[in-house]
Amino acid sequence: MPKVVPEYREQAKERILKAAAEEFAKRGYRATTMNDIAKRMKVSKGAIYQYYDGKEELIRAMAGPFMGQMLHDAYSPSKRDMKGTAVDAFGRFLVRTPDWVFGLMTELYPDAAYNEDIKHLVMEMNKMHLESFCEFWEGRKIAGELPADLDVMAVGKVYLATVIGLIAEVASGLPRSEANEIWKEFVERTAASYESKRRPR
Repeated sequence: MPKVVPEYREQAKERILKAAAEEFAKRGYRATTMNDIAKRMKVSKGAIYQYYDGKEELIRAMAGPFMGQMLHDAYSPSKRDMKGTAVDAFGRFLVRTPDWVFGLMTELYPDAAYNEDIKHLVMEMNKMHLESFCEFWEGRKIAGELPADLDVMAVGKVYLATVIGLIAEVASGLPRSEANEIWKEFVERTAASYESKRRPR
């Protein structure tokens, strides 16, 4: 009789996600199989499928809470300074994120071109980020820190593309400190441009 995950449902799901993260860190996303995760847990592969349909669902379960907490911290109502918020958010992301996550994200974006599940996952993560960014920057427009006619969504997409590019660079060996300095320079220059055109108070 195959072994099953013995804990209650939530505990079992947490154990599975932990084992999946360890395998992704060891092998990378593409090379990891559900069987690898089951072996690490010393359970049957079928036991994991009772909780998750596949690797894409595992990634979604990991990404949701991680992104939610990161965005909450970055764009909480207590944050008021536009430049400081953008710089601080990426800086904390660099500090908090394990190395393997950068590699994982770099694998996911190319896979989205031909894997519909991954494509939807990437779109969900991008949407979460853009919505938080736009809500914050719209507030800065109301406060008079930004031009009234600024297309916040367009700016958000540029910021997001820059973040994704820096993540890929870090995964390829760029020191995190250097990535952070590049980001600071980018934020300073773009914010200065918008601030110079802001509406009068």
